[in-house]
Amino acid sequence: METDNAKFWENVPENLRDIIWWNPTKFNIASSCLKKYFFEYIKKEKVPIPNYFALGTFLHRKMELLYRGSFGNLEVAYKSAESFYRATKASWIRDVINSGEVQGKKIEWRDKKEPWESIGVIKEICYKAYERYLMEGVPLDIEIPIKFELNGSFFRLRVDELRKGAIIRDHKTGKFFPGEYELNYLPQLTMYALAVSCKAYSDREFAAKFGITQPEKLLGNPHYISPEIKTQYFHMRTSEIITRNRTDEHYNELVQSLDDL
Repeated sequence: METDNAKFWENVPENLRDIIWWNPTKFNIASSCLKKYFFEYIKKEKVPIPNYFALGTFLHRKMELLYRGSFGNLEVAYKSAESFYRATKASWIRDVINSGEVQGKKIEWRDKKEPWESIGVIKEICYKAYERYLMEGVPLDIEIPIKFELNGSFFRLRVDELRKGAIIRDHKTGKFFPGEYELNYLPQLTMYALAVSCKAYSDREFAAKFGITQPEKLLGNPHYISPEIKTQYFHMRTSEIITRNRTDEHYNELVQSLDDL
């Protein structure tokens, strides 16, 4: 469902094309402060990010390296939690501390000790992630890029983890759990469920491996979000997993929010 509408793109200036593609981070920034969204995504000003955001971004990418292989055929890439932690620690020092950046964004450290103090969190999360692998086995896939257009809205995002049984898992590295309201209505889980539902509709082989048995009933016929999907919030510091499913009601709320923005 990626758009190929040439006429549409002709009417969008080159420097503005990126801003129409929504992902959870852009949505959260726009919802909380349109001025910040303007400077970051339209003016393209490089705004420094705090350590906790840099650490979360870094660890999300490193979770990709815990496994190797293709969709449905992953295998663990490290022999032990210690070897995974050592590789991740070395990358944090080499690629982040030495450069002061993560994925091209400058980091605003609180003080000189802060980046080094984060190594303790990195160790904790690497060990927890490896323990989770030993307990559950490998997922179907991780960090899955999905780009699609639906009813005039455009999305480009990466889903953290997919597991058999139609399970979507969102990884979180922060200290605190969100409240009940946020868990029930977190837009990120809605976007993930919508993206995977759209992918299942257009790719029946993917749908079968993931565990959606009726993909032909998606894309609004009658569902946008598959009722078979289970969405999970995975708090990596404690290994606690909370399931909060998404429905078409959540999709309608997301569409209304996007229209308002």
